[in-house]
Amino acid sequence: MSCVSVAGVLRDALCDSGVMDEGAILAIPENWGLESLQSVISYGKKLLLSTTQSNNTKQTHFVVSNGRFATRVDPDLLGRIIDASKSEIVAINIDPQLSAYRENFRFAPNNQIAGCRRLYSDIANYAPMPQQWPHLLIVRNGAIENILKDGQLPVDFDEFLTACKKGGLEITAVDAGGSVLDLETEKGLMSLLMAELKTIDTPAVGGDCDIARDGRLIGKVVVGKNVTIGEKALVIGPAIIGDNVTVSAGAVVNSCVIADGVTVPTGGVVQYRLVMDSSFDWAAEKADTGRWTEEPFEDFQLEALDHGKFHGWRQFSYPIFLKRGLDVLFSAAMLMLFAPVFVLVAIALKINSPGPLFYGARRQGRGGKEFSCLKFRTMIVDAEKMQDNLRIVNQIDGPQFKMEDDPRISAVGKFLRDTSIDEIPQFINVFKGDMSVVGPRPSPESENTLCPSWRDIRLSVRPGITGLWQICRTREPSRDFQEWIHYDTKYVKNISLKQDLWISWKTATKLIKEFIKQF
Repeated sequence: MSCVSVAGVLRDALCDSGVMDEGAILAIPENWGLESLQSVISYGKKLLLSTTQSNNTKQTHFVVSNGRFATRVDPDLLGRIIDASKSEIVAINIDPQLSAYRENFRFAPNNQIAGCRRLYSDIANYAPMPQQWPHLLIVRNGAIENILKDGQLPVDFDEFLTACKKGGLEITAVDAGGSVLDLETEKGLMSLLMAELKTIDTPAVGGDCDIARDGRLIGKVVVGKNVTIGEKALVIGPAIIGDNVTVSAGAVVNSCVIADGVTVPTGGVVQYRLVMDSSFDWAAEKADTGRWTEEPFEDFQLEALDHGKFHGWRQFSYPIFLKRGLDVLFSAAMLMLFAPVFVLVAIALKINSPGPLFYGARRQGRGGKEFSCLKFRTMIVDAEKMQDNLRIVNQIDGPQFKMEDDPRISAVGKFLRDTSIDEIPQFINVFKGDMSVVGPRPSPESENTLCPSWRDIRLSVRPGITGLWQICRTREPSRDFQEWIHYDTKYVKNISLKQDLWISWKTATKLIKEFIKQF
């Protein structure tokens, strides 16, 4: 877009959205006339590309981004895509349908619903090779030299694919969840610009501007050079007013981008629009001002993606500060106290059955971060592979699995479970910060996805070795999962030192009684 004011905001928006970083080069068509902007190069049929960055030994890959689109994609998902691909180049298109918190329905030929798939995290799928430039092109460091001819990169994507083939480079196409805006559409460009304008601290006004005494700028407005704001004219941000623009007397500009050299006529009203030149139909716009009851922009946030809606507390509150300090002290004391038990259990397990001393189940901790939840191994090797065959005799509801006389449990393992000695290694998790002494039951992602709102509440705190659900559950048929949700939610909403001490006391009393029963 050949408007300096808009181009500057657009570049900042692309940087803030993660499409490009501060050191990136923005390549634009040579007829745009914006070469004076910092870090901008122009191109015709070929693009002269510097490979200095690709030779940076500290970076394994670099990114070629299609400037027509502004994209937001989870960096962790990109990392997984790169790690999983053995190709030198990965072509990535962003598909919002693969984003978290979506429901995708499949229909039978008679239009009846055949199935529903819920996504609770962004995913990626292999896809056919696109016909046009993808949203993102991830190139392995050093591979681009096999494509360039005289230092030039083909602008046509078909030519690029041909060059890859001649250079012996393998390219893989992937669709990934995320958000994308088409900047060649008014809606897409305005969505990105408005999102960027909302982040600026103070309005910016260029030089040689003439603003009438009762002309008003309200909110976050970027004003170019040589701009005239007439009597009783009103400009409401977020908005961009380009160079040499005149907003005539009595005109109203609301959340718009006005390009260079445009004159808003006397009494003209325009809102939520991109006005490129003075041929804009002001009469039709003023007569149709009620067509939008709210901003027609997509909610394109520039900050890092965060799908979770976790509870938060002040830095020095009990859940964040004091609770963690008590966890460290208590777990250190327990590990020293039970050090001899580790030796005895290790000997018993090795005599009873082959396999490792510890079993580390993958569980989600605070904020959804995965960790290995340690226990003494109580089952035979490959016990998880047998679970699907035994699920028909599962004795509790929900995603959990439990059965009496589980054939996968060893003789020593049964004693460890009945006395809860198998959970002593979890004090290592507490000391490391993966868990807390008291908190919701640690659970895997497969269980947490069944109830998103409950998941976000319980993952607001570290999972615990013991918790409110463990001491309050009734174990009545078809109620266990519902009680799990109820007590975990109740614990987080009422988290306090008093509650943790009460749970710890009830747990200790219960464990002593259960241990005595074994003899």
